[in-house]
Amino acid sequence: MSQTNRPEVSDPQLQATLDRVGPYIENYNENLDLISKDIKSIEQYLSTSGIRQRALIEVEHTDSFPEGETPDELDNYSGDLYRTEECIEWAPDKADRWRLMYVRNRRCGFLELCERIAIVGPSFNGPSDELERKPLIETSAATRLKAHKKLSVLVEAVGKLVEFQPMAETITDDDIPF
Repeated sequence: MSQTNRPEVSDPQLQATLDRVGPYIENYNENLDLISKDIKSIEQYLSTSGIRQRALIEVEHTDSFPEGETPDELDNYSGDLYRTEECIEWAPDKADRWRLMYVRNRRCGFLELCERIAIVGPSFNGPSDELERKPLIETSAATRLKAHKKLSVLVEAVGKLVEFQPMAETITDDDIPF
């Protein structure tokens, strides 16, 4: 347990906030260790399962205009829009070893705004560029914190890929009471 001392403050709202989030701040390093352990454990679990089917979950995305382009003073715009997506994926790395991977892509789309109301789009049917791909365990602490919140969703997606439901028993003529 960390030895960070929670300060005493005069503002009741600030004190309530410190009481609520203080444990996260005070246990930051321990929590990062737990998150890293979870990532390694899930990666090992999926690896030994033998599942070699890709599953991808979006962690978050941000939209941006091309450099130098913005809506006009009335919030009208017609043109390209970029979406940067951060995802986690069960997939092979560069050495064909199946890992929990972090992937950051940028997709190009189109948007038409009229006074801040989307008339067309945003649609992202344009080309996609992979900006970054690396094992999740090798990402920054901030990235691992975000991704950890979606790790259960990725495990669920992998499970659904291999979900098996036996077919109903075959009905024969002998089973029909006539």
